[in-house]
Amino acid sequence: VPPEVKILKVVVIPDWNVNACNKPHTKTTGEVGRISLDHWRFRNSKKLLEISFNVG
Repeated sequence: VPPEVKILKVVVIPDWNVNACNKPHTKTTGEVGRISLDHWRFRNSKKLLEISFNVG
């Protein structure tokens, strides 16, 4: 982690991967606005769920 990073949030979802991010986040999900899912698929060979979406 770079020394200028003061806060690091780690999201853990059981049985999924772990993601860490040092970028700003909203305080509530309501700040995001409308989210529409465009496309999703599950890649069984990689056990990977891909989701495409638009915000706003």
